[in-house]
Amino acid sequence: MNLQAAVEAPRWQSESTGCVELESRFADAVNSFLTGNGYEVKVRGPWEFAFGGVEVIRLHENGQVLMGAADPRRDSYAVGY
Repeated sequence: MNLQAAVEAPRWQSESTGCVELESRFADAVNSFLTGNGYEVKVRGPWEFAFGGVEVIRLHENGQVLMGAADPRRDSYAVGY
């Protein structure tokens, strides 16, 4: 998975109550699996602001190129020099 795809991947979070919150971009099968295993599931928006934001910068294996990714959940940029 490239950096941007990783940053954009659907997110989830769990609570001590056993409730699992999922972004709506997860496949229905994920919701069904969790519900079938006894979890309470809440489906949130597709790009849920409450699930945090991340920016990533990675040095390519060749040591010459910086690659970056920014989270669409925020107004942000990944900048390296």
